[in-house]
Amino acid sequence: MKKKILLLIILLSVILGITLRYIARNEKDFIYVVPKIKNIEVLNRDIGNYSLIKENGDILKTPNKNFLNGKIFLNVPNGDYILKADFDDEVKSINIIKSSDWEKVKVNLEGDYFSKKQEIFLNIITLTLIVFNFAIFNRLRNKIKKNKILSSLFGLLLLKLIFSFRGSFQTDFLLFLDFFITRILGFALIFYILENIIPKNKKVVRVLTYTAVSIVYFYNFIFAVAILSPQIYIYLLTYCYKLFKICSEVRKFIDLTRIIFVLIIYSFIRSHKKLKKLDYICWLAIGVGYFILEFFHNLFPSNSKLYYFIELIEFMCVYWGLIFSKLKVYTKELSRAVRYVLGLMLAYISLFYFKTLTEPFVILSTIFLLDFYTMVFDRIMKETDSSIEKIYNKLSLIHNKRQFEIQLEKEIKKHLKINTLIKIFSNSEEVEKYIYNKDDFDEDIVLDKDKIKIPNYNLGFRMEFNGNPYVGIILLKESNEEISYDQYQYLRNIAVKLSNIASKIRLNSLYEELVLDD
Repeated sequence: MKKKILLLIILLSVILGITLRYIARNEKDFIYVVPKIKNIEVLNRDIGNYSLIKENGDILKTPNKNFLNGKIFLNVPNGDYILKADFDDEVKSINIIKSSDWEKVKVNLEGDYFSKKQEIFLNIITLTLIVFNFAIFNRLRNKIKKNKILSSLFGLLLLKLIFSFRGSFQTDFLLFLDFFITRILGFALIFYILENIIPKNKKVVRVLTYTAVSIVYFYNFIFAVAILSPQIYIYLLTYCYKLFKICSEVRKFIDLTRIIFVLIIYSFIRSHKKLKKLDYICWLAIGVGYFILEFFHNLFPSNSKLYYFIELIEFMCVYWGLIFSKLKVYTKELSRAVRYVLGLMLAYISLFYFKTLTEPFVILSTIFLLDFYTMVFDRIMKETDSSIEKIYNKLSLIHNKRQFEIQLEKEIKKHLKINTLIKIFSNSEEVEKYIYNKDDFDEDIVLDKDKIKIPNYNLGFRMEFNGNPYVGIILLKESNEEISYDQYQYLRNIAVKLSNIASKIRLNSLYEELVLDD
């Protein structure tokens, strides 16, 4: 059903785009000026001042509008003109001849650009990010590949990383492609959060999100068709000016990353209503860091060149945050290795290229800041061992299999309000009643719902001991309220910690059966 809706949206968009292109084919008498400025992105409005001068020296007083990263002069009759371009204290004058319905003029301007060293530095950072993203993905590939959507999202994130390289090789086509990939990645992340993080019964939240997404899609569609043809832009300006104006204003407040930001805040408030004071401070530190990423261009408008790099980091944070929270995977060693190796490498590169201590000092200082965030993450992702130790001591006194199953279920329900099924297996035939393909298992003790035969149970943990992969299992019937990371780790640790007791009880049970048979 969802695929049909997606195909319908794509089909309607293509039909509408072709229709607009057809009805706008007769728009004429305009000049489209495209300044070729380094690091000017598709929707950058800071493009300088431009004017058309007639042969007699008078300035042509005609309406003009900013269009994407260029300027359009309307109602321009055919003839000879001088285009005067003024950008970042650089002035150029170009002789142009308008002899057709409309003309596209390119102006080469330097502007405020990255130096060669800066380009090398930024591209090394981008390459390093690609390598580290691959390294993390490779470490977790068995879990990620089980989720086709998350695996596809990594492909989009990788494309976004690749198109983040900066240099003279950039063309309008590559900039436009980056524009489209960024939008697709943003939409995909939002729909994943809606389907997998936000409960189905939160209808108001879902309706508001779909409304905001529809608005974003609509104005992105308008900009996309305008990118493909300036004539469509002229047509929309002439006959749909108010609509185009509304789209431009809405874009200032509603964007894909803003929607993701709001959804994450809502999800956090919903699932973390009761926190200890120190935990609250830790989560607040994470929230402030993400807030700075999202509103970076508002907080630091003079550093607009870094906006798209910051946006890339933001998408990375959201994606890996989903991986860690949804797949319940997080290792302190992996996190710390990524931060320190990356930080030290960047400090060395900056010292080598810039020959000063300022940049390395800033980067090394950042490492200490990141180490603070390491402690924050460790606090948030902490594993509770004290309660597990109490359960272990209590259950070690039990010798009866059924009593063990009942008591462990009671202990788990003290910490988790979730339906639980505990089973210790006496033989392989019992395993086959609960598990599909019992001989097909990997090192991970986690059981996905496609491995579980019992209806409505969608998560499980194997108890393995001394070469036996199925001493017992813990099955969970998750509701709309998905278990958190620390709850997931709590159950995982119980399965590991109690496996030896379960094995002992299993052997006792087998011994009792043999005695009875005799």
